[in-house]
Amino acid sequence: MGYPEYESIHNSTFDENLLNPETKHLWQYSSGSTSLSSIETSYKPTDIKEIVDSLVMAKYGSRYHRNCFKSAARRSRSQLSTFSTNSNSESTFKIADITSDYSVNTSDISDLISCERQSTTSGVETGGNVVSFSDTWTIDSTLTDQINSSSCEKEEETNGDQSADFMLELVTRKRMILLRTREQIVKAIYHQENQNRLTFYKERLEAEKLLLLTNLRLEHISCEAAEHTYLRSVNWFYSGNIEISNVHIFPNYYNNEHFLFLVISGSKVFATEGGKMKSNGGIYFSKKITIPYLQSDFKLHLLVYSVTSKALLKKSSTSRTFRNYDRDISSRKSSFSLWGHIRLKACQLSKSGYLKMYADSGMFTVCISAHANVDKNLSGFLNVRKISKGCPSWDRQFCSLNAGILNYYNYPPSDPLESTPARTINLKTCELRFPSREECTRRRSICLKMNGSEGVLMSFDTQQEFECWAKYLNIALSQIRACNKD
Repeated sequence: MGYPEYESIHNSTFDENLLNPETKHLWQYSSGSTSLSSIETSYKPTDIKEIVDSLVMAKYGSRYHRNCFKSAARRSRSQLSTFSTNSNSESTFKIADITSDYSVNTSDISDLISCERQSTTSGVETGGNVVSFSDTWTIDSTLTDQINSSSCEKEEETNGDQSADFMLELVTRKRMILLRTREQIVKAIYHQENQNRLTFYKERLEAEKLLLLTNLRLEHISCEAAEHTYLRSVNWFYSGNIEISNVHIFPNYYNNEHFLFLVISGSKVFATEGGKMKSNGGIYFSKKITIPYLQSDFKLHLLVYSVTSKALLKKSSTSRTFRNYDRDISSRKSSFSLWGHIRLKACQLSKSGYLKMYADSGMFTVCISAHANVDKNLSGFLNVRKISKGCPSWDRQFCSLNAGILNYYNYPPSDPLESTPARTINLKTCELRFPSREECTRRRSICLKMNGSEGVLMSFDTQQEFECWAKYLNIALSQIRACNKD
């Protein structure tokens, strides 16, 4: 997996030998077609533990305390290296072994989702079923695997009500993990605040980001069960990927202000960071954001959060007295404040270009690459004829539907990229309907009506072919209309 070019954040007092070699920071993500970091796919227990432990360890300024902490960590290396100790284990490493302020223990986050690891795979016990997954598992990808595997197996044996109960159980489990994550990160922040240390730590910034995303995820997780039920009924109406790129923000900010750009789509929460532009001092999010599997009537909520080092230091200075964090865990908010937000609908993405939106406390410009990018492809031999006066004969041709383009070939092409089709139809200019008896007497047939009087009739040999092509053509047309609505 590739990672972005900007510098990783590591605490000099953190013993990296205790980490899994594959462990990376929360804000490092794949460098493929998307730069988007999703809370659904990036939250490994190792990521959370690294942020929490490094924040707590940052308060030990003396070499003596650091050595004491590392000695205790080495004694528990087996627990920390796997991050999968059982919740009943008596040897779980705790910060309380060194300081009596709090017990910050992130290994129990792993306990919620994993039992003791085997050689290459682990299992999660949910509802009496054990699901295996690889060593590269993440919190929500594991649960997603359960949805894709266990729920599919159960659906064959149970009715819709039982499937809904199973989905509700998974959502409840996700919520429990997020609540535990928030609890641990709040404990770590209180550790830093109660040490009477006003130095601004990069680890504190990471913790505030994690707290913000966790709180937002908790706010939207309640709609996940309903969203899953909806997708099951219309899951073939998926649009392609929507790309959001070149987001420019020109606020008045302090030199040490930090920005975070979020996109909320349904129950999903995505995040990426911004950097300062050298030319005009604005904030520029250079990486493209790709949001896959959007419905044709999708709605996106784009938010910009900001925080200054000064605000973090002020918050720490007012929190130096000892406080009981148990009273504040549920109400604790991130130091990041909402700078501005935009709500985007499918009908607003009619053209590729700059969309100027006014936020709560500023103005920023969003560049949307709004192409349909239809992800439904289909090909096969069909009976085709043009709509015209007289009685034209039917031709047997090989038809290929790809990315909203319908190509006709006299024979199957060996290489579609190099072969020239006999005819090409852009579905953007078409209307799908069933022909009248005067136009076509064949039962299993559909009509693609183009501009003017032109059109194409397609006839199918079997009912299965007829239903499949009619559905896929309808999907492509609905996606194109959604992204080109005035």
